[in-house]
Amino acid sequence: MDERLRKAGQDPAAVHAVAGVELELSRKDAGCQAGAGLATAVAAAQADAEKTLGAGYEDELAALRTLRRDALATAERG
Repeated sequence: MDERLRKAGQDPAAVHAVAGVELELSRKDAGCQAGAGLATAVAAAQADAEKTLGAGYEDELAALRTLRRDALATAERG
């Protein structure tokens, strides 16, 4: 993809075409991740990791959960 973007140079139509390919690849990637249950696996791994951390990290973990929730919401709107 870098090569296509380099070749597109300053041509707006060519840059737009490259962006379209990137967006389509991103959509397919998100679909594959959803189909494979990646979010569920990540959540389970996160829960396991949190169990091993012990006490004292509640604020940081809450902040990370909020960031994760916000990122997923943003990705779903994308």
